[in-house]
Amino acid sequence: MASQPNELNQVRIEAGQADAVIACDMVVASSQKALNVLQPTTRIVANLAELATADYVLYRDADMQPSKRLNMLREAVGDERFASLDANRLAEQLLGDTVFSNMMMLGFAWQQGLVPLSEPALQRALELNGVAVERTARHLPGGAWHR
Repeated sequence: MASQPNELNQVRIEAGQADAVIACDMVVASSQKALNVLQPTTRIVANLAELATADYVLYRDADMQPSKRLNMLREAVGDERFASLDANRLAEQLLGDTVFSNMMMLGFAWQQGLVPLSEPALQRALELNGVAVERTARHLPGGAWHR
């Protein structure tokens, strides 16, 4: 993220250069490729939900090892730079559908100070996205996203 497009100078984050990680999917976030971008000061917010992967389809008894994956993330940055949320459960309870879980994660990351945008900028992004704007906006500040 940057305030001006000309401040963005690369498509991928280089090894050891991530300031923040919004881990919507703990399998992806705990992969070696994702762990390589972490640095000692990186902050992570992680979704506690276990999301189905191809292994679940191919192997009925596959174990995603969620505790192990979360501990890997927590240990990589330390307790003080790690926070978690069951975004799928909250999205289901508040909005009636887990499809909103990534938006919940964005709001949680914003609450933690990981997203350098103002509240009006987030609301404008929702409007520009054009998907379930009113339903999602009800849970911005004053709702589930309120600091």
